[in-house]
Amino acid sequence: MRRVSSSGATVDGMFKASPAPATQLDAAWHNAVQEEICKVIEDATGGDAVLDPGNNGQLLAAIGTMISTALATTNSRKRGRYVGTIAVTQVIPITFDTPFPDGTEYALVYGDLNLGGSASRDNWMQTYGKSEGGFYALVQGTVTGGSNTLDGFDWIAEAI
Repeated sequence: MRRVSSSGATVDGMFKASPAPATQLDAAWHNAVQEEICKVIEDATGGDAVLDPGNNGQLLAAIGTMISTALATTNSRKRGRYVGTIAVTQVIPITFDTPFPDGTEYALVYGDLNLGGSASRDNWMQTYGKSEGGFYALVQGTVTGGSNTLDGFDWIAEAI
């Protein structure tokens, strides 16, 4: 992009109407602005479209596509539920449907533990190991007294 630099422009490249003379727009500036806009519409990372003189919504559509793509590829939050009987001490592998991008650090929060079972002893969750593709949940409980019929947990992983 370039700022206007033709006759009458301010020293910092802005338009002016007065005092006279008003800014004159030259072909180079018009062409630069036109090409910047066309790049967003035509480029594969933008609208990936052919310019259509009858469509005044192409720039807006291209920007919308870029935002949607960025949000979809950001891939910043994952959530899930493990359902199954859990022993007193058990390592449970959790695999994300879609991995985080390489090198992504994420925080992991466990939600409801024991979704429908009954347990009258202390139980807790730990993360045993994690990668962009998932993590291992280590479920531990006391070894004496009480029943232990844990049957699941919820989890949320969010990029930090």
